[in-house]
Amino acid sequence: LFDQPDYSRRMVYWLPWLFGYNTYNRLPVGVMVYSGMVPGYDYGISLVPLYDYVHQTMAGFGTVKKTWYRRWGFKKAETALSGDRYFGHSGLHLGFTGTRRPTLHASPSFDVKADYFYHDLYDQAAFNPDLYSTGTLSTLRFQGTWRRVYNPLFHLSATAGIEGALAGGDFWKGELSFQGSYRWTRAITSTWRAWVGSFFVDSDVPQQYETFMGGGVDPDFEQRYVLDRMNGFTGGKYNLYDEQYLAAGPGLRGRTLLEESTSTNVFSTRQPAFGINLDQSLPKLPLKLFLDLGGNRDVSLMTDAGLILDLSGLQLIIPLYQSWDGDQTPTDLKWIRDRLRFTMSVPGIRFGR
Repeated sequence: LFDQPDYSRRMVYWLPWLFGYNTYNRLPVGVMVYSGMVPGYDYGISLVPLYDYVHQTMAGFGTVKKTWYRRWGFKKAETALSGDRYFGHSGLHLGFTGTRRPTLHASPSFDVKADYFYHDLYDQAAFNPDLYSTGTLSTLRFQGTWRRVYNPLFHLSATAGIEGALAGGDFWKGELSFQGSYRWTRAITSTWRAWVGSFFVDSDVPQQYETFMGGGVDPDFEQRYVLDRMNGFTGGKYNLYDEQYLAAGPGLRGRTLLEESTSTNVFSTRQPAFGINLDQSLPKLPLKLFLDLGGNRDVSLMTDAGLILDLSGLQLIIPLYQSWDGDQTPTDLKWIRDRLRFTMSVPGIRFGR
């Protein structure tokens, strides 16, 4: 299928949908119907109709995309239109991505992205009020990414972006990040990331667009594998931001939402903020060491360190030091258990946004 696509026909495929669990919809049933989408096709159409037994209503999402080559000054360009009604949210996304490079696979390369989002967070019961403001809003985002592969061992990239509200809010914010990796041996790799961001306009900022020191909350609903957006930090076992980690913003991987925490920064900020994230893999073990530093005008420097256990699709974040805690290092196994976080992904072809 991947190396010999049939260009003369438009085949339509379907699969049972098995990746839809969350605490709001539980496990809706449905199918995924798609055409194209896989390597070798310059178009893609996918539709995932679902029946939500909990709320006795239809849900789901769909995407239409088209890829062009050598068009508008880009080596490759893609436009996409997607919509969803899922997890107490209805939304629309219109996106454009263009890639410039000397040849199709040369380095360096430069990507530009433009995205329009419309959101309707229509069910207050679906969202933790400490993380989300409900209602309707629309936003516009521009982003540019430069990538350079200096050799098979050393990769470097830089990303600059700006996002703001067109309706339902009054804010504009910008961010700049640098990422790199160096492969010392076949089994040992070092990676690093530096991030800085600030608001230019903050008259009316929905909660989900503020800067969270301990990761992100997916304000534009681009992540399909979020388990719990609805429960407060004192309820549930897989709460977004508290237990489930999404890499964004300063990206501290320690758990900042603890009753024992002495930090004043437990939720978010509109102040300028920064973060540095370092990772070091270990040979012959599914483990990585991590070290994070971050801060903003509201708090002093925050530092954490620990281990990441990689279980192929599920990563367990095990903090062993948190500078903002009363007890900064483990006192017993409960100290570690209370601070565990996780991040997850489903490997394979992505048919969502």
